Amino acid sequence: MADQQGLEGLTGNKVGIWREMEREGEKYFVRDTQYFDEFVYWAGTHAIKAQKETYRVVLLGESAARGFLIDPVYNPAIALRGFLAQADLDAEVVDLARTNCSLSKLETLVRECMLLEPDAVVVFAGNNWIINSRQQIGPAGIAEMINSALKGEPDAMKNAIEEKLDAGIDRLYDLLTEQMIANAIPVFVVNPEFNLRDWRLTEEELIPLYATEGWEEWYQQLGKAVHALGRSGYAEAEEIAGRLVGLQPTNGAGHLLLAESYDRRGLKDKALSNYRLAHDKTIYQPWTCPGVTSFIQEKIRERAGRPGFFLIDLPGLFLAYTGGQAPGRELFLDYCHLTAEGIDVAMGHVARSLLQIAAGMDVELRAENTIGAMDKAATHFLAAIHNAHWGQSEDIVYYHCRAALTHADLREQMVHYILTASGTCPWRLNRHFETLIQDSRLSRYLILAQPEEGVETFDPVLVRAMKEAMCGEGSVEARELQLKEHIYPGSRVDLLKSRYWLDYNKASLRLRKASYFREINYYSAFHVIADGRSDLRLEIVLRLPYAAEGMAELYFNGERIRVMPVNGRWRVESLVIPADSCLEGDNELRICWPLGNVSTKYKSPVDRADVLLLYKYMYPVLGEVHSFSMTPVMAGVAEERRSVRGQVELQTK
Repeated sequence: MADQQGLEGLTGNKVGIWREMEREGEKYFVRDTQYFDEFVYWAGTHAIKAQKETYRVVLLGESAARGFLIDPVYNPAIALRGFLAQADLDAEVVDLARTNCSLSKLETLVRECMLLEPDAVVVFAGNNWIINSRQQIGPAGIAEMINSALKGEPDAMKNAIEEKLDAGIDRLYDLLTEQMIANAIPVFVVNPEFNLRDWRLTEEELIPLYATEGWEEWYQQLGKAVHALGRSGYAEAEEIAGRLVGLQPTNGAGHLLLAESYDRRGLKDKALSNYRLAHDKTIYQPWTCPGVTSFIQEKIRERAGRPGFFLIDLPGLFLAYTGGQAPGRELFLDYCHLTAEGIDVAMGHVARSLLQIAAGMDVELRAENTIGAMDKAATHFLAAIHNAHWGQSEDIVYYHCRAALTHADLREQMVHYILTASGTCPWRLNRHFETLIQDSRLSRYLILAQPEEGVETFDPVLVRAMKEAMCGEGSVEARELQLKEHIYPGSRVDLLKSRYWLDYNKASLRLRKASYFREINYYSAFHVIADGRSDLRLEIVLRLPYAAEGMAELYFNGERIRVMPVNGRWRVESLVIPADSCLEGDNELRICWPLGNVSTKYKSPVDRADVLLLYKYMYPVLGEVHSFSMTPVMAGVAEERRSVRGQVELQTK
């Protein structure tokens, strides 16, 4: 049935984006075009029969239940149908899972889905609940968080979020009891799990929160621990990581380093415990990826342990599946979205439980997903993009790029992505991006993955991983495009545009939003394109955001080229980088900011506060850049080249 073939017969009843309509004596719920912009978040089902004809299971949940990155080729609803069919149970699975489903939207769906007369309901949710609860904290609550943190009591944020979570989860389960359990409809609760082993803290999550002092010690100890772990100095790494836990109890970095060290030593229980502690600490962050915490998991276990509820506890089931090892890339595509294997493990247990309750059947089920090689490749291709956009390491991004090429040949699509990212044309107008979204396997996600209006990125981590996975394929075309569009006679490159940030990700974009560039990390890194034949003239206007003095250092491809005295007043610095110091194509320019002095205004209590003020207190700004430009000085035009080169070489020494 086509979506809303005419408006006749429509009623006021709706379920999600489906509006009830009657035609020829039969009632259907048909996709309502007034929700057209939301279609991408839901199943592609055009119509759902109001009158059930067989045993009806309704699936509710968020993007993990939607099968994000695999859907519509495969998802939990498809897997559940397959498992139930193996047992010859004549059953229908109605897929009402929605990407970006909030706790309040889930409550609405619980009420609305009763119009479908379900025989059983599956609820697979919890990953968005911290984000939802954080958004509910008002100005007075935010001020209390700030003031408590200034007094050395940072748990105010955690307590406020968990208080909201506690009330929200109770409200949801009371509603499920009222709507389903009271009507003898069993509710199967899937307790989510997080990608503990292969999801890493972003650069922003490594920053010490509310820190007005101790920055240098934190980063020195962090660097030492990472170095020790890299050379298998496990005892030293664990000792330093323990100190990091003490230095910043709200930061998960110490626990993550401990987990990695224990993991490499084969100490599975200790590794698992610290992986979970590292993730649980992200509750203190004002901006982080979706994901369930131990608090939510325990709360779900408590409420799903009551009569009428049946718990499918993924943390325990995944642990048994992996042989006691913290779950990672074999079950997860990113922070919480499952691979086909992960979906099969989860839905296989849902099906067993459901079959026992619905039909008294105890049968052995086997995974039978028939995902083709091209669809597997597309899933890994999208996972590579998603991981990169969430600030993940090149290791996991490269893994997904390689997996995409292992399953099928996606080289052409990767080259199109590299060329989309390498040019200056906005994505929505880019012919290479247009080619990508014409691929039906990629279009649903890529439409959502486009940068925000006015924001562009080179995706440096992702592009490097793609090039490496393809053994350099696409590099020549990308370099030619870069040189054509970014460096030419008379060009002046604004390095403060997000496309030139080497650490671009969702968090860095959100935290840096201001009338000029504000840095919350101890360094700022920029992507510079050079032709290898022209000098590069740099001009930067910078300052410290507080009344103090220090020395900022400028590095080009790892070599220090300038030491700049900085204070609270805007300062202009100009220099020329000689052509023979530049690589053709990609180069890195880094400003290292002085540490240790933070404005006294970030130490003063507040009466009321909004989220932006909370960011400023949690992440005091270490450096500000009003403008930063790069102009190529073409060969034969570079005035004062020799004298400037001498100055740069002298400062380097």
